[in-house]
Amino acid sequence: MAETENLGLSLPAGSDYADIEVLNENFRKIDQGVFTALAKKPDAALSYTVLHVAKTGSDESGDGSEDNPYLTIQKAVNTLPKLLLNRVIIRVHGGTYDEDVQLSGFCGFENLVLQGASGESVQVKTVYVYLCTPAVSVENLTLTGVQASQYNASLLFSQCRSVLADQITCTGAVASAVGGAFRFNVVGMARVTNCVISNKPIAIDVNGGLVYLNDSDTGTGNTVAIRCGSAYGRLGGYVQKGGAAISGEEQKGYGGQIW
Repeated sequence: MAETENLGLSLPAGSDYADIEVLNENFRKIDQGVFTALAKKPDAALSYTVLHVAKTGSDESGDGSEDNPYLTIQKAVNTLPKLLLNRVIIRVHGGTYDEDVQLSGFCGFENLVLQGASGESVQVKTVYVYLCTPAVSVENLTLTGVQASQYNASLLFSQCRSVLADQITCTGAVASAVGGAFRFNVVGMARVTNCVISNKPIAIDVNGGLVYLNDSDTGTGNTVAIRCGSAYGRLGGYVQKGGAAISGEEQKGYGGQIW
């Protein structure tokens, strides 16, 4: 009973929890007690956070504020706690960032957003998101390269609950690749909107995931537009095209479905 008393729970004399108002109030106290306990953790971000990255910034003296940004995207990522209790935005300002950005191992209740600043041209080599339970969004970027490993993807989501790729341009020619320019590996749900993927051996590669495209997604010069299902893990997947106009053939394997 000590834990119950510490949470401030109370029952009227003779009550058997039949009083719904008392029950609801006790649930509110439990929720508040849990949140307070989490808030005491040194690795918990407790408020809406925006971290800025700019070519004028510094990884040594920057603090991520708009007036004193970081120089690299990875530095901003690495300053975050692994437990995120509220929304975090990493806002990248105009310029070319020759980085293989990795976002990994985040957990929490809200979402993590990596975005190019509105109205600014932001070029990043590659982005790799894996083992994340918050919803993760990658937005308003031009991807210029491929990863040396992980199937040569430009954008890779692996073992994540919910992800969004929005306003991503990926059009540089790639002579060969094992996987797709956008690769989704064991993802609960993914959305791809307002993206352009061109000149790729494989544009969209799904291996054990659920991916929704829509008619804002386009691309030309691809050999394969969508591959759903891979020998890697012998996993299928599900892709709903939604009117996407990405050129190239479609391939299905290991139970993969494209609609």
